Amino acid sequence: MRPAVRAWVGYGADRAELAQRLSPANYVDARTPPVFSVHGDADPTSPYRYEQQYHARLDRAGVLNELFTVKGGKHGGFTNSQMEQIFDAMNKFLARIPDASSGQTP
Repeated sequence: MRPAVRAWVGYGADRAELAQRLSPANYVDARTPPVFSVHGDADPTSPYRYEQQYHARLDRAGVLNELFTVKGGKHGGFTNSQMEQIFDAMNKFLARIPDASSGQTP
């Protein structure tokens, strides 16, 4: 188990089982709401490949999703330019979500 996960879930005997229960990846199905994620591809805390695996699982379940990759990005601390790119991508993603009240895309 990665040190960051251990620090989050603790050191109890049930820590691996607790980490599995807390992982959103274990609850993906066709009812999962749309997901927009931002992840740096040089993140030393949470490996980028885990986010890629999560989005592959979302794709297989047919969930509307997008992974925005911050090239060279770490675990947050993005530049103003990177944040502008993130917000632009996020707004475009949100525009793709059907309006829940009408079933239509805005």
